[in-house]
Amino acid sequence: MTRGRRIGIAAMWALAAFAAWRMQLFAPWRAFGTFDTFGSFDHPFHLARAETLVRSLLHGRSLRWIANHQGGYPAEFYPFGWAWVEAALWFAGLGRVPLPIVHRAATVGLFLLPGAMFAWMAARDRWPITVPLSAFALHVAVPGEMWSGGYSELVYVGLAPSVAAAIAAVASMTAASAAFASGSRRACAVSAAAAAAAIWCNPRAVVALVVCVGAAWVVSVRPADWRRPTIQLLTIAGIASLLAVPELLSLARFGRLYYFIRYTGYDSSLDYLAVSIETVSLPGFVLAGVGAAAAFRLRHERTISYAAAAALVAYAAATLLLSFGMPSAIEQLETTRLMPVQRLLMIYLAAVGLHALAAAAIARWQVRRLGPPAVEAVAVAALLTIYVGPERLMPFWSRGLFPVHRTGTPAFGFLHQVLKLADEAAPTGTAILIAGTPNDDRPQLWAPVDVDRPLFYDDWMWYWHTRHRGPYDPTRTSRYDLARVAEIFDREYLQRNGIGAVVAAPSVQLAADAAPALKREFGGTYGLYVVRDPVRIVTLGSRSASGQTIENERIVADGTSDGDYALIRRNWFPRWRVAVNGRPASIIETDDGYMRVPVPRGRVHLELVYALEPLDSLARLLMAIGVVAAAGLGSVGDTRRDPAEPLDGGQQVTRREEQSPDRRAQLALRASSMPEPPRT
Repeated sequence: MTRGRRIGIAAMWALAAFAAWRMQLFAPWRAFGTFDTFGSFDHPFHLARAETLVRSLLHGRSLRWIANHQGGYPAEFYPFGWAWVEAALWFAGLGRVPLPIVHRAATVGLFLLPGAMFAWMAARDRWPITVPLSAFALHVAVPGEMWSGGYSELVYVGLAPSVAAAIAAVASMTAASAAFASGSRRACAVSAAAAAAAIWCNPRAVVALVVCVGAAWVVSVRPADWRRPTIQLLTIAGIASLLAVPELLSLARFGRLYYFIRYTGYDSSLDYLAVSIETVSLPGFVLAGVGAAAAFRLRHERTISYAAAAALVAYAAATLLLSFGMPSAIEQLETTRLMPVQRLLMIYLAAVGLHALAAAAIARWQVRRLGPPAVEAVAVAALLTIYVGPERLMPFWSRGLFPVHRTGTPAFGFLHQVLKLADEAAPTGTAILIAGTPNDDRPQLWAPVDVDRPLFYDDWMWYWHTRHRGPYDPTRTSRYDLARVAEIFDREYLQRNGIGAVVAAPSVQLAADAAPALKREFGGTYGLYVVRDPVRIVTLGSRSASGQTIENERIVADGTSDGDYALIRRNWFPRWRVAVNGRPASIIETDDGYMRVPVPRGRVHLELVYALEPLDSLARLLMAIGVVAAAGLGSVGDTRRDPAEPLDGGQQVTRREEQSPDRRAQLALRASSMPEPPRT
């Protein structure tokens, strides 16, 4: 390893350590009586999902239905790909590191991961170390827009699954490009595994995979050798589909039940262009164009860069087509959510463009004792100084690594205490409603970390059907109208949803105080109210079931009925199965999306189970086959040369190449053409 490469690697590690320090990775665990982690926007929601997954695994069950969020939802509608990563890290730490701190570390690690990916891409293309260093510096320095996959989306908004899926999609494209160029079976296995990971993190990543891996295949196919890359492409697609078949099959079966609100979109092609520029900054956007042009000129000499340039062009065309030409082609897609993959491609090509410009400038002016790495190092230093340096050099929202809201605040600490008191005050078999927030974030979504029972919110971020009744328009938003917030404290609403206690922020406490159905326990940053005459989640006719157990995949209730219907205030889904006094019964979906079951007169034992259907078992079997296929393909030795390996001129070659007759003939011819050494 050369001295310059060692310096470059050390610079990348130093930049990663600096970014981790600025993101307070090494801050104390606790503050104000609570764990200190990222707390803005969607962070509490994803942290709670990881907590729910860990809790389910500790009880020996897989998590297929999530009962604690607004009536419950199937896992496939918001898959647990990234939550599995945080759960795995928690188990790796033997449970000694609190999950909120695991979430903090995982978020920081995910933000730094593109640096390793850029180094991998550059190494395969034999670029100098300054190329991944420049790309990593641009990634750290420019936060991007809220949905663009950079610091703003990951650390500020908290959309870790979207960012993880984008990184996995680009990694799949890189491995696929390497496989098409070299014939590597291991690269095929890596590409398939990365593609499956992208789907499990965010199913919308299928669009990116089709475009990017397809572009890598298109630029690798040659008339004389098209069969092998095509077989490899089909192999990648087949194994990735097997690995993700439980998710894909469920979406194919039940996708008609899923409703997604489109909050964002591009107003015009110029709006898309403006967001693309803001995502990487104007200099980065221009350099990305230069890098794409250089990659197309070099073509098969730099296969990864060539594939990235082709993928960028195809991806931009696909985004424009889905935004304006076929806006209804994918109903559950906001095309703004495609930007994270485009950002990674642009950043890598911007680093390639900077290197190409530096090399051209040095060759043009014949600067001695100065190479492209020196020019790139100066550019990186200037970039970090402007975007990460003093605040006066760059507006707050355009600066990299800006501070975000955290959970280690007095308000969060008080919320945890009130939630635990509400859990004690609410009768068994009832839900807790959390209404209002003291800021623009959603701290109420943290509740499943403290409370293991059904929960309702007045701002719940995401919902999957439109039947839930409340003061809001389900086709436009997933929050209640604050002007009508008093309606959720009405007796009819509280009883319809089986709510036993209310936690209220100051913004809604006045309405809660005026509600006859609520009894105030105390106020403050968060107030606690107990529901007078609460109705439990399961009722047998006009009576509440005396004994109730509400779990993720199981609901059990006992009581006495007058011979009417049992009402289960949990969201209906086709997988639910019910037995009344040990006999199967039918489930009827109500107008508000809950479940109703006919029950006999007298004693009733009701048990609902979220069933594992034959198709679900088949999907798991196919996934196991995919795991075996990927492991087997990755363990088979490669027979073709890896393009990342150095070539002749006294450098390494593989042992198989040395032993092949053609290779021996080439080496003999090269040796015969070399001048004889002088005799001594």
